Amino acid sequence: MYPLSPPKAKNQYYAFLGVLLKTEWADRRKAKWRFKPPCLIAPAMIRDAPFATGGTPEFWGGETSQAANIELSRHCLEAAGTSNTAATQPKTIPDAITMTRRPGLLYLWVGKYRINQDDTAEKLMQISQMDLIYKMAEVTLIAAAVMHLLDWQASMALCAQRDTYFLNNWAEVIKQCEGSLEPDDAEQVRLVPSWDVLQMRMFASRDSGSSTSIPSEIPLMERTFDHFQRFTHIFETQLSPGLKAQFFWGIVGVLLQITTQESRALSEIPRMLKSLGYKAEAFEKRYLAASRNYEEQSKEACFDIYVQLVRFFTTAVKCMRDGENHVQPYYRGGPEGRHGQEEDSWSLLQREFVNTNQSLNETLIRIEKLVSQSPPLDDRNSSDVAAITRQMVVLELPNKTYPSFFGRVDTMAKIYQILAPRESATSFRSIALFGLGGVGKSSIAARYIERMKEEQVHCALFWVYGETNASLRQSFTDIALRLGLDGAQPNLHDENRGLVHDWFQTTDCNWLVVYDNVEDENLLMPYWPEASHGKAIITTRNHNLVYKFATSGLEITSWDAETGSEFLLSLLKNNIGRDIQQEGISAVQLAEKLSGHALGISHVAGLIQRRSFSITEFMRIYLKDPRRLHKSELQAVWDVSFDSLEPDSRIFLGIAAFLVSDNIEQELFENMKGNNTPEELGFCNDDWGFSEAIEPLLTLALIKRDKDARTFSCHRMVQTQFRSFLPLEERQRAFDNAVALISNAFPKQSDATNKNQMYQYWTQCNRCLQHVLCLKDHFREEFKHSKKFKASFLFCDLLKDCQRYLYEVNGFKELENVCEVNLMAVKTLDNQEQAIDITASTLSHQASMYESIGNVRLAIELNLKGYKIRQEENPLKGGLLGGFEQNLGYNYNTANEHEMALTWFEKSRHTWIAWNIQEGREADWPTITKKNMARCLLYLERYSEAENLLDISIKEFKKEKPLNWAMLAFAYFVFGVLERRRKRSEAAEANFMEAQNMWFKGDQTRLHPFNAGCIYKTGVVCLEQGKVEAAIKHLRDSLEITKFHADAMPVEHARSLFKLSEALTQNSSSDEGNGDGDEAQDLRDEAEAFLLRRDKNATEFSTEHAYDKWVPIFWR
Repeated sequence: MYPLSPPKAKNQYYAFLGVLLKTEWADRRKAKWRFKPPCLIAPAMIRDAPFATGGTPEFWGGETSQAANIELSRHCLEAAGTSNTAATQPKTIPDAITMTRRPGLLYLWVGKYRINQDDTAEKLMQISQMDLIYKMAEVTLIAAAVMHLLDWQASMALCAQRDTYFLNNWAEVIKQCEGSLEPDDAEQVRLVPSWDVLQMRMFASRDSGSSTSIPSEIPLMERTFDHFQRFTHIFETQLSPGLKAQFFWGIVGVLLQITTQESRALSEIPRMLKSLGYKAEAFEKRYLAASRNYEEQSKEACFDIYVQLVRFFTTAVKCMRDGENHVQPYYRGGPEGRHGQEEDSWSLLQREFVNTNQSLNETLIRIEKLVSQSPPLDDRNSSDVAAITRQMVVLELPNKTYPSFFGRVDTMAKIYQILAPRESATSFRSIALFGLGGVGKSSIAARYIERMKEEQVHCALFWVYGETNASLRQSFTDIALRLGLDGAQPNLHDENRGLVHDWFQTTDCNWLVVYDNVEDENLLMPYWPEASHGKAIITTRNHNLVYKFATSGLEITSWDAETGSEFLLSLLKNNIGRDIQQEGISAVQLAEKLSGHALGISHVAGLIQRRSFSITEFMRIYLKDPRRLHKSELQAVWDVSFDSLEPDSRIFLGIAAFLVSDNIEQELFENMKGNNTPEELGFCNDDWGFSEAIEPLLTLALIKRDKDARTFSCHRMVQTQFRSFLPLEERQRAFDNAVALISNAFPKQSDATNKNQMYQYWTQCNRCLQHVLCLKDHFREEFKHSKKFKASFLFCDLLKDCQRYLYEVNGFKELENVCEVNLMAVKTLDNQEQAIDITASTLSHQASMYESIGNVRLAIELNLKGYKIRQEENPLKGGLLGGFEQNLGYNYNTANEHEMALTWFEKSRHTWIAWNIQEGREADWPTITKKNMARCLLYLERYSEAENLLDISIKEFKKEKPLNWAMLAFAYFVFGVLERRRKRSEAAEANFMEAQNMWFKGDQTRLHPFNAGCIYKTGVVCLEQGKVEAAIKHLRDSLEITKFHADAMPVEHARSLFKLSEALTQNSSSDEGNGDGDEAQDLRDEAEAFLLRRDKNATEFSTEHAYDKWVPIFWR
C-alpha cells in the first residue's frame, strides 16, 4: 500500500516517533502534562508497522506482535536520545523532521509544515496533505499533537491556579502565625531564614564560638531535622515557584531557643519533634511514588502537612510563653472535644500535639492509598514485610479469652478494611470501638487480634490494659520486657514507656496494639503511639476518644432481637427444648427484653443451663418476677443471676468486684492462712470447696478463667452491677475480704528490727501494686457516697506498706495519692491506737518523699509531728520512736545542720538500746543507724569514728540473710565520700563503683537517683585523679539519669552539668581545637539555671558545695 521500501519506511517511522516521544517527555517535565508517550497510549496505531523485510503488510492490520512493540519502543527511545537540553535534535532524525525548543514554546516541523502551540485542531488537520512518507505516522502525529496542545493550554491554566492557591494560602498562614507571636519572638523568627542558619546556630554552635547554652538534647535531634530539611526541599521545589520556608525554620529556631531554657521542655519538646520528624520522613519516602500518578493530590498533601507543622510549632511557642491567646492548630476536620475547660499550658500543648499527630496520620493514610492505587514499581516491599513477619513474632495478648465469640461479621470486615496490612505500611492507622458496656467491644478486639495471629500478618501483637494509669504503666513494662528492649526493667515503668515508644517509631516490624477499656483521655495520652506506621485499636465507652486519638471510629451496638436470639441459641445448643419453634420464639422475646445486650444474654444462658430450663420455661418464670416492675430488664437479669449464687460463690465474686478486673491471680486465693484471714474465706484452703465456689460463676459467665495463666477476670460491668447489688453491709465485707486477700500477698515491714524496707521484695510488691491502688480508689469512691463505709486497720496497714515501696522506687505521684487516702481512711477506724500508729507512719513516708524532692523543711515539720504522736503513745514503742529520731537525723543532715543531726542520731541509738534491753535482747542498736551516724560524723570531720562505724556496718550487713543489698550499697557510698574527704581518690573511686555494683545486685535499674549519685561521684574522683576522659564519660552517664528527674530534683541535674563543665574545661586546655571549651560554658550556664530553680537567691555557682548542699544526704 505504501510505495516506500519497508526498511526505509521503518527508519523514517522510528525516527519520527523518537522525535515525538522526546518532545512529549521534555514538555511533560516543563508543563506538567498529564499525557502518556504515544507508543503507550495508542498501541493499536503501531501494530506490526511495515518494517518486515520483504513485504508491506497493512499498517492497521494483523495481530499485535508483542516482540514488534518491544522492539519499536526500544527504537523510539534510541531515537529520542537522553539529552534534556534545548534545541536538541537526535542524530537519527532525518532533515525533513526537526524540532526547535525555547522556554515556553514548542515548534514541530514536519516537512514544510510548522506546528506550534497556538495552532488550532482544525489547522492541524490540514497536515493531511503532507507527502506520502509522513502519512505513515499521520494519525499518531495529529492525535498526539492535538492532545499535547490542548492539554498544554489546560495545564498552564491549572498550574497558574494552583500556584496562586499555594502562594496566597501560605502567605495567610504566615500572617496569622506572625501576628500571634510576641514582637520579640516574631523578630527572632526573621533572623533564622533557612536550615543552614538554624544548623549553624543550634547544631554547630561549638564550632562557631557561640556562647549560647545548648543542652545536649538539642544536638541529638539533628537527624530529626534532617527529615524536616528533606521534606522542606519538596515543599520549596515541587509545589509552586516562589514558595519559601523561611518562617518554618524561624519558628523552629524560636521553639528550640525556648526549649533550652526550661527543663520540662527539654524532656517534652524533643519527643514531640522526633515524632513529627518521623511523619515528615514517611511522607518524603512516599511522595515520589504517589506523585507519579497523583501529582496534584500529593502536592496538596505536602502543603497540608507543612501548614500543620508550622501551626503546631507556633502553638508550642505560644504555650511555652504562657500566652492567653493560642494559635488555633490546623485541623482538616475542625477541633473536637474542647469541652470548654481551662487547661494549663503543658496540658494544652500535649493536646494540640496529639491532634496534630492525628491529622498528620490521616494525611499519610491518604498518601498511602494513592501509592497503593499506583502501578507497582517493584514487588519487593511485600516480600520484605513477609520476611520480617516470618522472622519475628512477638505476642503480649490478653489474659482472658473469648471462646463464645459470635457473629459481628460486618463489624470485623469494617475493622479489617481500616487496619488490614497493605503492601506499603508507612502510615499509622487506628480505630476506636465505642459503645455501651458489655456489648462486646473487648471480645471483638480480641477476636480480631486472634485472627491477625492466625494469618501471621503482624510480627508483633500487644494488648494494653487501659483502665488506670497503673494498668497502662504495667502493660508497657510487660511489652518492653517481652520485646527484650535494652534497658527494660520490671520496676522502671517510665523508662520502659519511652523504650516502647522508641520501638514503635523505629522498628520495621508491622505491629498492632489494642488499648482495652480506656475511659480517660488524659491517661491514654502519654501511652498513645507517635509513630508513622503501625496499627492501634481502642475499646471504650467514651465516644470522645474517637475524635481525640483514632483515625476512624466504629460504634458497637447491641444486637437486634433476631441476632440476639441466634446468639442465645448458639450458647444453649445442648439445652434447647423439644418444641424448636416455640424455643425460637421465646429466644427472640428474651433477646428483645434484654435489648440484644451480649453480656446480659450470656448470663441468661448461664442461668438456663444451670437450672436445666428450656428457654420457654425460663421466660415464663422470669416474666412473673416482681423485680421487673422496678428495674430495667437487664438489671433484673443481673439480680436473678446474683440471687442464684451460693454463699461461697457470692463471696468470691464480691472479692473480684473490688480487684483489677483483668488479672486476678488464682495464687492469691491459695495461700489464705494467718490471723488476718476471715473465716468466710475458709473455702479457699480447700481445693474442692474452691472449685465448687467458682463453678457457677463460670457457668453464668460472671467470671472467666485462663487455665494456663491461672488467672481470673471479671467484666467491669459485672463488677459494677454486683457492687451495686450488694447491700452496704455485705459490700463492706466484700471489700474487707479483698483487702485481706491482697494484704496476705503483699510483703510486710518489720518495725522490730528497724528494717522498715521493701528493697528485697520489689518484684512481689509490683505484682500486687495494681490491686492495692484499685482498692485505694474503690475506698475513696465508696466513702464519698456513704460515710458509713469504713476502712479496716488491715486496709490502712496495707496502704502503709505500699507507701514504703512507692518511696523506695521513687513513685512519688502514687505515693502522694496513697498517703492522702490513708490519712482519710484512718479517721474511720474505731481503734484510736491503730489510727495513731498509721497516721504517724504515713507522716513519716510523706516526710521522706518531700526530703527526696528537695523540700527538707516540710520533711522536718512532718517528722516532728509524727515524732510527737509517737511520744504520746502509752506504752512507748521504742523501735518506732527510734525510727523517727533517725529520720530526723537524716533530715537535719540534708538541711546541713550536722550537729543537730548527730543529736538525733544519738537519741535514736539510746532509744534503741533501751528498747532492746526492755524486750530482752542484746544491748545493741540497728546497723542502719550505725551507718547513718557514720555519714553524719564524716560531715563533722570526725573521720576515724566514721570509719569505725562503717567497718562495723558493712560487716554486719554482709552477714544478713538475705543480703541487704540496698543498705550495703549506701554504706559503700558513704565510705567513698569518706575516702574522698581524706584525699584518697583511688579508694573513693573503688567504693563508689562497689556501691553501684551492689545496688545492681538487687535493683538492676538505671534511673534511680542513687545510681546517678554513684556514677556522678565516680566521675568526680576520676577528674581529681587526672583521668579526664573517664570523668567525662561517667558524668555524661549521670546526666542521662538526672535529666529524667530534673523537674523534681533539679540540683542533682545541676551538679552533674557543673562537674561535666569542669571536666570539659580541663580537656580543652590540653587540646584547644576540640571545642570542649564552648560546650563547657554552655553546660555551666545550664547548671546555674537549674540551681536557680531550687535557690532563687543563689549567687555562688562556681563550687561543688554550692550544689551539693541542696542534694538529699543519701546520694550527696
